[in-house]
Amino acid sequence: MQLEIIQKVLDEFPILEGLKAAETLDSYIEPIFNWKINHDLFPHRLIFNEIIHNKVDQLYGSDLADTLIVQLDNYSICDTGPHLHLPRDLDRLSQQKLPHENLNSLIIQSMFITTAKYSKKNLSVKLNLFTGIIPASNVNGAAYIQLSSDPTNCVRIVSNKFSNAIQSYFPPLEQEIKVAIEKKIGVLNSIDKHRISTVLDIWSKKDLSFSDQISKASAFLYDSLLESFSMKQINLDLHLVITDYSVKLLQHPDSWIAKIFSEPDITSYFLNHFSDINTGWKAGKSPFIKLKSGNASGMYESNGSYEGEYNPRTLLGLLENKEIMPTGALSYITLILEAGMLPVGGMFQCAYCKDIRDRLVTFLEKYGCYERANFLRDMPSDVAVVTPVWAMKNNNLLNYGACLSLDSNRFSADTILVVSGKDAFYGALPSLCSLKNIDIDLEMWRKDVNLINL
Repeated sequence: MQLEIIQKVLDEFPILEGLKAAETLDSYIEPIFNWKINHDLFPHRLIFNEIIHNKVDQLYGSDLADTLIVQLDNYSICDTGPHLHLPRDLDRLSQQKLPHENLNSLIIQSMFITTAKYSKKNLSVKLNLFTGIIPASNVNGAAYIQLSSDPTNCVRIVSNKFSNAIQSYFPPLEQEIKVAIEKKIGVLNSIDKHRISTVLDIWSKKDLSFSDQISKASAFLYDSLLESFSMKQINLDLHLVITDYSVKLLQHPDSWIAKIFSEPDITSYFLNHFSDINTGWKAGKSPFIKLKSGNASGMYESNGSYEGEYNPRTLLGLLENKEIMPTGALSYITLILEAGMLPVGGMFQCAYCKDIRDRLVTFLEKYGCYERANFLRDMPSDVAVVTPVWAMKNNNLLNYGACLSLDSNRFSADTILVVSGKDAFYGALPSLCSLKNIDIDLEMWRKDVNLINL
């Protein structure tokens, strides 16, 4: 193995030492399934549950909503690794990267690994809170839909002129997009045709926003891909969930979010204490982003840091009117601090969520909230579910297109979860090197990699 390259990657991603040392993927992921809410310590978790239940009921039905809320009491976890997206092979249509150099390959393999673990626990639903505050042009966004195993067989669903607009606030997909997809359906095989036709049926619902359309379509596409696990994916937009949650919390003076933005001394300490976290705010800046309406189509873009007053009434109105939005870091702070939820993500996210957890412990102790601080101290925030890989096909990492060409019955929890952490880490090495511009000998990697061949 390329020991020097491995060390360079671990220097960039020290959080992955735990993965490399794990006996199996099963044992590596197990700690997150031991995280259980204590309602006495998180009195405003019930508000979060109500928001989740209402949204799931609207998009997926009351039965799944009821099942999920019961499950969240015993497993207070949500997958927050990917952005709001549709599964695909390529980071961008213009970049023909190989599967092992592509972030989306890690995301596909992550969905298999986490779903396999849920299935092994005999759980029937999986909550994915995928943030939509990124632009559609993001390498893991919803700019286009891949129609088949051929990565070039795609239809763009978001115009390039809206590439900087925030996905959470897009208007519903236009009829022209659906017509463009329908024109391509005729050349698909029967399985691909049925899958894409079902997506179009979802997008035909006139009461769904773009965020809802993508969330529900993405959940269906993953359900189709992972059908051997008998698991229902429930995808929601993290940003919209946290915005609704924040609006409710700001109306409860005893919530920490209301206290933080109503007492100037706490506000000042909070802004400084949590500054300079990835996806957050710089020192002297705001944890909220200003929004501007870009055009008559209803698109919104970020417009710098919020510079106004901090008080619950003002912030509540600005959030409701889509004039500001919480930064990513503030969203995770709210999710952990008020709902006691464990967000599980990738090699970047688990590092800054661990940082958030540690800073929250210090923050709560400063203001005498020792029981909640001690509870959060044990939150297993250092498990990266987007990074480990388990399978190869045609001498490359298994990706979305390759999965579409395989019988889903070939995928099982017993097969996936026995892969060692060391092998799962080494398999992801080219993708990690690509992210940090580290040179790697791919031929040597292919020779040494020890994953399941499909």
